[in-house]
Amino acid sequence: MDVVAKIADNMNIFGFYSQLNAIYGMVNFSNEEMAEAAQRHQWTVLGLSDKASVTATAPDFLHRMAILAGHLKTIGAFDAYSLDETTGRLIYDMTKDQRFQTWLKYKDDETKIPSIEERRKFNQEKQIYIEELAS
Repeated sequence: MDVVAKIADNMNIFGFYSQLNAIYGMVNFSNEEMAEAAQRHQWTVLGLSDKASVTATAPDFLHRMAILAGHLKTIGAFDAYSLDETTGRLIYDMTKDQRFQTWLKYKDDETKIPSIEERRKFNQEKQIYIEELAS
């Protein structure tokens, strides 16, 4: 229901999802490109490409954007995106991206990481961040 509420809040629904599509390339993706992206980016946002292959025979923008929105919600990145009402541009706020909360908290001073579990989480989030930058 949160996804539906987010969509309702964005008056320019196609602008929001069109810009997400421009970043993640879910529409007009061939079967080969989806398979390649699924292997190459399995731990990043682009790792959802294997789910997109189900809709490859009938490229449908709204269906694929629903898959993208659901995946972004599942990995904790959906709330990091919003649409600027004045410019219509997509805005990404890393502080709202749940995938990077531990990394953001300790990235400036790693000596403050209190436990081995937090260190593991920090390293995992840092690796995801590096993979996202590389893709």
